[in-house]
Amino acid sequence: MQTLIMEHKTSSEDIGLGSFYWQRLTLDSQVSKYFAGARAIGHDVDGCLYDVLGKPALRPLGVTKTRLEPETPVAYHDRCLAAIAEDPDRYYQRGVVVRLESEERDAAFDTWQTADQIRLSRNADRWPRNVDSCDLYHRPCDFFPICSGVAAEDDARYEVMPPHVELDARAHLPLLTTSSSRCYRACPRRYQLTYVKGLRARAAAPTLAFGTRVHKALAAWLPAHDLALALAAMREDGAEFDFDGAKAEAMIRGYHARWSGDDLEVVAIEREFSAPLVNPTTGAASRTFCLAGKLDAIVRRTA
Repeated sequence: MQTLIMEHKTSSEDIGLGSFYWQRLTLDSQVSKYFAGARAIGHDVDGCLYDVLGKPALRPLGVTKTRLEPETPVAYHDRCLAAIAEDPDRYYQRGVVVRLESEERDAAFDTWQTADQIRLSRNADRWPRNVDSCDLYHRPCDFFPICSGVAAEDDARYEVMPPHVELDARAHLPLLTTSSSRCYRACPRRYQLTYVKGLRARAAAPTLAFGTRVHKALAAWLPAHDLALALAAMREDGAEFDFDGAKAEAMIRGYHARWSGDDLEVVAIEREFSAPLVNPTTGAASRTFCLAGKLDAIVRRTA
């Protein structure tokens, strides 16, 4: 019997086993943080079961010479589902990612160095802008209007939100998460606006909203492999059945067909953790940050 962290991901990349997507995970410090987080909440895990859902690249069809009406979300859903059914391996892959002690140590150095750079920025109150990240996700950064002087921080398009409100409130130090670490490495100014000043764009990025829908559905599906519960979770809060919703529902229906017969026993879902951030050279715990995050699930399966 194996005890595994389970991490859900959606991706537009090639997710075939052996692809660059999986090769890159050997360097991903997020996985190493999950191992530390699992141990912090009492689970000695054997690996991380990466559960990846590929996004269909199909786009909604518009009006053409032969098509008099634009495609509806229902028709788009059916077309995405047909593409998934034709080649499920292209859209659903699971693989176990392990960590050697040397790999965890390398990741710990990466994390410690990032934390030290954040500490220096905080002490100096200097947050350099990185223009290479202004369109990192093929769309303008939410804070580009502020950085370029077009908008002020109190502009109506932004709101102030306490960072990490969803994580363990018992942590006695500021939290260092995978998201905050990546944010700082991408652009210190974006880190300042997000994690120091607590700003957030009122209009969520489409990619973030899509990922949230899918993660809600998977969290609802996992305990009993219940498709109805998964679909209901996607429609909470009055979410529209728009084209993104249609694609997400097709992905969840395909996921249910692919994995409903798996042998996973659910131990925990959506578990928050906090753990000391340890200096890998001295073994001393940081007095500036602690590690924190959320595990999608912990599961057991027959090896």
